[in-house]
Amino acid sequence: SQITASIDFPAGWTWFSLNLEPDDMSTNAVLSSLLVTSTDLVRDQTTFSQFVEGAGWVGTLTDLRNESMHLINLAEAAELEIVGYAVDPEVTTIQTVSGWNWVGFLPQESQPVDFALSSLPSKTGDIIKSQFAFAQYVQTIGWVGSLRFMNPQLGYQLRVTDPGELA
Repeated sequence: SQITASIDFPAGWTWFSLNLEPDDMSTNAVLSSLLVTSTDLVRDQTTFSQFVEGAGWVGTLTDLRNESMHLINLAEAAELEIVGYAVDPEVTTIQTVSGWNWVGFLPQESQPVDFALSSLPSKTGDIIKSQFAFAQYVQTIGWVGSLRFMNPQLGYQLRVTDPGELA
């Protein structure tokens, strides 16, 4: 069955991801519950859209993806209400490339970084960061730093040496 989630966005930039899949993943549909202004932006790693009064979200970011982290810049604080089916992390995987990846977090519950990233071929020097914390991989220790847990609805930037798959 479908579930409802709320994400609070303060004014300014917020890194976020979606672990629900609504019937319509278009940027206009997913962000329709937000009260926004014509200066507001949303982007992923390669595309963006700006809110235009009377036209909605306009730009190259036409659909939000569960696998991706998104950034949103709002002039005023707002709350996103989203209804959809829980993403199954066993079925939906995230392909990573060598270098920087903007990744979403698919599970419905928080997980320790070591566990959440265990499917990757991590090497010393790989980095994961949220808007608030980071961790670096050390071969003999694992992930170390201020980022200890990955959490639903937060977005992450991940720099890896070797391509892999988050599963």
